[in-house]
Amino acid sequence: EIIVPNVSKIDVNAVYLNDCIGLPMVNVKYDLTKVQKIPTILKFFTFSDGQKGIVKSIKGIDKLAALDGVLKIKMLIHPGDLIGDIYSGADRHGMLIVTGASNSAVRSVLNDAIGSLEVIIEKN
Repeated sequence: EIIVPNVSKIDVNAVYLNDCIGLPMVNVKYDLTKVQKIPTILKFFTFSDGQKGIVKSIKGIDKLAALDGVLKIKMLIHPGDLIGDIYSGADRHGMLIVTGASNSAVRSVLNDAIGSLEVIIEKN
């Protein structure tokens, strides 16, 4: 619902809804030969180095969210949470979706966004 529409400019929600309620897909018209390819990155992140610890603070989320090119930031940890090893995707600490006019612009936005986030973890 975020990445595909941003990359392609196809309204996938309209496609899904038409399909769910039995409307013909022709009501959602796209020339697939002209679909845009806008650079977009989904980045999952973790902050621990495998040692258990307690999240003391998370700073910079509002600044990060306001950066031009940031489509979504979601933190999966909060102050007071106990974190440790990453065994599966469910153990990740957050995710970020960024976009830009070029691959280098997207990498720049990603670096700026991650650089503005500060997570303090007290090791056990």
